[in-house]
Amino acid sequence: KKDNTLYTIDCVAPEFVSHYFTIGKDNGDNPDGAVANVEDELWLVAEISDYADGAASATIYYDGVHIATSTFVYNSSMSMHVAKFVVKKPGIDKWPAMDGSPLASLTYDLTSLDIHGNTGVVVSGDSNNQADVSKNFVVRNVTPAIAFSGIALAPNNPVTDKGGIPVY
Repeated sequence: KKDNTLYTIDCVAPEFVSHYFTIGKDNGDNPDGAVANVEDELWLVAEISDYADGAASATIYYDGVHIATSTFVYNSSMSMHVAKFVVKKPGIDKWPAMDGSPLASLTYDLTSLDIHGNTGVVVSGDSNNQADVSKNFVVRNVTPAIAFSGIALAPNNPVTDKGGIPVY
């Protein structure tokens, strides 16, 4: 008996059409909008084609060392996929000390595959070297050091003696 069933063959992997890395949600204490700090949420945002049966993830690194990996989730209000990361203090969840200098950027790899094993092209980038420079940022997760402290009297009046008690 002849089988007239039509079968489809999926040989197209999910691909990253566009992407960017941004400070998606800051914790309200950022003096500089281009510097992420502790507890800020970093978003890798991507448009992904052929994603109906796909899975995609983002991995972030600092100085070549793996920090974290997050799965992309579709955000319907943005019509984009988003992978989220939260900046932590040094030593927590593999986060190293980052001082906010131009070299304190995060690099990333975006990977995708579908249920049939088709893998997409790995896309890489840098948080401080993006096509849209307005989205560039670095990370500062170290506590600022106090450079100087002291007490000063203003004006500094000389000591006088009132009945054996020093008065300033």
